Amino acid sequence: MSYTSRLFQREIKDAFERRFGPVLEENIPNEILRLPENNPLIKDEKQMVMEPLYSPTSDVAVGPFSFSEGNLNRLYRHLASLEDIRGFITAMQESGLGDGYNEHLLELNQNPRCFISVEVENSTARDVKHLLGSVTNCSLLAKVGIVIVFDEYIEYAKRLISYLAFVKRVKKTDKELFRNVFVLSKTAFEEIVP
Repeated sequence: MSYTSRLFQREIKDAFERRFGPVLEENIPNEILRLPENNPLIKDEKQMVMEPLYSPTSDVAVGPFSFSEGNLNRLYRHLASLEDIRGFITAMQESGLGDGYNEHLLELNQNPRCFISVEVENSTARDVKHLLGSVTNCSLLAKVGIVIVFDEYIEYAKRLISYLAFVKRVKKTDKELFRNVFVLSKTAFEEIVP
């Protein structure tokens, strides 16, 4: 069997459950943990259902989830301040392409549906429009977005990052656009979350 994006998604979900599951459960109030949308707290795409309207999903998402009116920004800021999660964010800042992170990361996306959204790109990364869609999806859905590109396709991600820097520089879009998203190679991500 060849190594696929789907297999890697399962590995990410398992790694997040091991590394962040206990920390999240200790720091999320019970009334939020008991909500149906937070069972399980770390989901793969098949478990992401946001009705009644269409809503994009993530390959992997980390809650708590906010599918109803309002948001959980205060809780997300608290979670991001925890040592293990803060270290994870800092490592992505150091290993990611471009400047996806800035000091105002947690002030971006004031109405996220989840804490972390992950998209995995294998051969689909060759279609830079598809890759842009993954970056957009993560940016809109989550407080912290992560796009992981298989190493052999990382040049396509670099092209996209260069293009996004250009459109910001010439003021075609807001300079904060996508600043809550990290784009990493698969190898770099695996070093951060073994």
